[in-house]
Amino acid sequence: MYDVPSFLDDAAAPLPCRADPELFFAEDKTSREDAARICQGCPFRGPCAAYALERPQLRGVWGGLSRWRRSQLRG
Repeated sequence: MYDVPSFLDDAAAPLPCRADPELFFAEDKTSREDAARICQGCPFRGPCAAYALERPQLRGVWGGLSRWRRSQLRG
């Protein structure tokens, strides 16, 4: 479904996004907000957001940021 960045494969502990990956690619606003909330406590939130900000083609929530929010941040 999606390529996993190598830094996520290197995680020593299970990551919250791996429990329900479909949630991070849902189309409805509530699911996107739930996914972003799950990202808040993740130690990879920063690298994950940076990864997605460099790849405008990615859809879904990455590092707590929706595709729409990432496009705003990129300007």
